[in-house]
Amino acid sequence: MLVLIDEDGLLLNDIEVAEAPRGLGHGRALLAFAEGEAQRGDCGRLWLYADEEMVWNVALYARLGFVETHRKRQAGF
Repeated sequence: MLVLIDEDGLLLNDIEVAEAPRGLGHGRALLAFAEGEAQRGDCGRLWLYADEEMVWNVALYARLGFVETHRKRQAGF
């Protein structure tokens, strides 16, 4: 599942791969799709939201070259 929202660039609000196929490159493919959509829409940037407890997402984003810019509380998280 991939949720993209156009918000001062393209916001990747949610990315999720079912447990069984994890590790097969589906998350990377979804991120590549999001990057392509940001480029096609001339968005200038791609934002990612990640709950700090979702360590697998945060680690994947870092391995793919994304840089953490800040942390904040949102809706109690």
